[in-house]
Formats: sequence, structure tokens, C-alpha cells
Amino acid sequence: MPNTDPLLSIVLEFANQPTWESARTYLEAHATSLLVPKAVDLLEGVAKSAEAGFYSSARQYASRIRQRKEFLRSAIALGISAAWIEHEKQANATQANGANQQEITIEQARRAARDRTYLAELVGLSASDPRLGEIQERLRGMLDQSEGTTPPLPALPQHVLDWLNTPSFQEQREYLAAHRELLDTKAEEILSTLIAQYHGQAEQERFLRASLVWLQRARIDGLDAGWAAFCRSFGISI
Repeated sequence: MPNTDPLLSIVLEFANQPTWESARTYLEAHATSLLVPKAVDLLEGVAKSAEAGFYSSARQYASRIRQRKEFLRSAIALGISAAWIEHEKQANATQANGANQQEITIEQARRAARDRTYLAELVGLSASDPRLGEIQERLRGMLDQSEGTTPPLPALPQHVLDWLNTPSFQEQREYLAAHRELLDTKAEEILSTLIAQYHGQAEQERFLRASLVWLQRARIDGLDAGWAAFCRSFGISI
């Protein structure tokens, strides 16, 4: 999307900071841009876009993004310093709660976070117990915090955002030709989520809808047909 929403790039940088400390530093440096309700809405849109990709890491990534969203929401309401204090209190309480329930090694936690059967044996529950999924989510969150990492945006949602943010329509066309993985219904689902997010913002919504038609036509009839459909939407001569 050629320079239609510069806030999205700032929000993505905040969302993908590798640690909570660096996220706070980035927020302090970009407070004027990020401490607005629209930035909170954009973070929710990023989380939904990730989930639309159906990747194995999508739910985990969306959960991390929503944690950043809640921190941002708190910073808007209380100020960054007060929100950080609340964040640390919650993080310490979560870690203490986990330690009180059962002490396990980092290696056990890593295995339990990805192996449901092993976790069931570890905590003495049935492998079909629905609580295991929630326990695994909490374990992943604690591991991410302790290891100071945030999962990267899954590949397809990142490609969609990169494609939309190319600086010109011609470069957008070239990007699509080089990334045929965008010719997939999952990419169209991501665009549909973004369209809903930008409802009422005429310029962005028009561009996103035209891009969705472009992907659909390109997937069904080929790249040239998709490009022609997009050009018609914007009155571009080809």
C-alpha cells in the first residue's frame, strides 16, 4: 500500500521488538505515534492477520501481539512508566504462580510446551484434558519472556504486508511475481481481515479491496489478468 498508512509500519516495529525492554524503549521513542487508540486497533488487526494464516506458530504469535496490545492500551490510560510497573507485577505474579504449582526444568518446560502427552504425564492429567492447551500457552509465554524472544511474524502474513507496503504499483506487481505464495486463498483471508479493520477509511479500504480482487484474479486467471483488474480499479492505462 504505497504510503497510505505510515502508522502500520511503526506498529509492526513495536510488535516485533525482540524483548519487552526493547518494546518499552521503542514505545518511549515513538510515544506520539503509538499512544493512540488506532495503534491498539492495528495491533489487534496484526494478531488476526497472523491467525488467518493457519501456521503452527500463528496462535502463539497472536497471543504475544495481544500482550503488547494490552501493554499499549495500559500505557495510553496510565502512562508508560505506570503501565510498565503493572506489566512487571503481572509477569512476576505469573512466574511465581508457575513456580508454586510445580518446579520443572527449562528443558522439561520446552518439551511440555510442544508435547501434549508429555505434559499430561508431567502434571498428572489425562491426555484429553482440555486444560492442557491453556497450560501449554502459559508455558510458551513464560519461555518467551525468560528467553527474551518474540516469535517472528509468520511468513505469509509478513509477505502480504510487505506486498501492500511497496512504494509503487509497479513494484507491487513485481513483488507479486516474485512471491507466488501470495496466490493462495489464505492470503485473501488476510486481506479480508484488513478490509474489515479499515472499514470506513475510504482510501485504504478501496486499495485493499482492489488488491483482494487482484489476488483472486491472478490466482484464477493468471498474473496478467490480475494486474489488468487492479489497473481498471484505479484507472491506470496498461
